[in-house]
Amino acid sequence: MYYYYYNVEMLIILFFVRLFGAKCFKCCRMISPTDWVRKAREQVYHLACFACDSCKRQLSTGEEFGIHENRVLCKAHYMEILDGGCTSSDGNEKGLERHDEEH
Repeated sequence: MYYYYYNVEMLIILFFVRLFGAKCFKCCRMISPTDWVRKAREQVYHLACFACDSCKRQLSTGEEFGIHENRVLCKAHYMEILDGGCTSSDGNEKGLERHDEEH
């Protein structure tokens, strides 16, 4: 009887975590407490999932990036979308962000 009770309790905990736990915005998989993550605005990403949606290059700490229509983009691809292929020397006026820390 104790074994059955323990399994039911574990299933309830797993269901709660899956329902209410943090999920990666890119891959929609659960984020465990031991995962390295990146946060951009209110979204959380696995470290490997925090990559340019256009060129698929993983973005590094301190690197400028932009978010356009819920897509993370490296500086070059973000500027390309905003300027139609022209780049600007001052990215902050265009809404670029800098990711300065890992969590």
